[in-house]
Amino acid sequence: MGMFDKLFGKKKREGLTKSCPYCGQVLGNAYFKCTRCNKWVDNEVFHRLCDDDVKLIKNEDLVPVTPTLIAAMLVPVLKECNLLEELPTRLGIKNFTEEQQFNLLVFWSFCHFMAISTHTKMKRGHRDTITKELEVALLQLDAQVFTNRIKHATSLEALIQRGTVLYRKLEAAWDKCLREVSSPPEEVADAFAAAVFADNHPGLLLLGGLELFLCFTKILERTRDDWSKMFLVEESDFDWQSLSQPGGAKAR
Repeated sequence: MGMFDKLFGKKKREGLTKSCPYCGQVLGNAYFKCTRCNKWVDNEVFHRLCDDDVKLIKNEDLVPVTPTLIAAMLVPVLKECNLLEELPTRLGIKNFTEEQQFNLLVFWSFCHFMAISTHTKMKRGHRDTITKELEVALLQLDAQVFTNRIKHATSLEALIQRGTVLYRKLEAAWDKCLREVSSPPEEVADAFAAAVFADNHPGLLLLGGLELFLCFTKILERTRDDWSKMFLVEESDFDWQSLSQPGGAKAR
């Protein structure tokens, strides 16, 4: 099953379809490419992009997605965050507090947020809006996954606010590393640990920071190929009402 099928296959049902103009294959309205002849087909999203962006998508065979779709793809990744189970043993502690558990989940999503922001192509002139939408989508996912995992009484809104603060701290630590060439990785690791663990224990900060930094760099590199195949657009670029109606895509 190709990337288009994975993302949009569920849309392919009665009343939500269009036909490929080249071979007649029935496709979901959200499809950008024919699954039979492999040719690009018209789509509502293309009307919201400049010609250069459309050419880039076609030339590099990219998959246009929104931040919400990216977050949906990361649901199993967030649910299977192994830092919560593996780190206590490696750091020689019994377990993490609930605050630390949530912070680790947010850190895990932040790693993917940075990987996506670094490796994906984005709609020209809209990077700030798109990355903000991506951040919001991922923090909402963090709060939901944590609530389901811990059965915590804290409201989703409160968790999202805590996650936003942590994102800013982690972002500041990484930005400092990028700005200051002489800034050693150890400083970034220490900053990550201080933000995530909120604990002054020297051993936890030292060993925990190194573990977090290694996790961050691994995810940044390991997901390069996956995210480089995506093209991020704004949420408003996917007119789902139009895509869900027969003939929703217009001629370009």
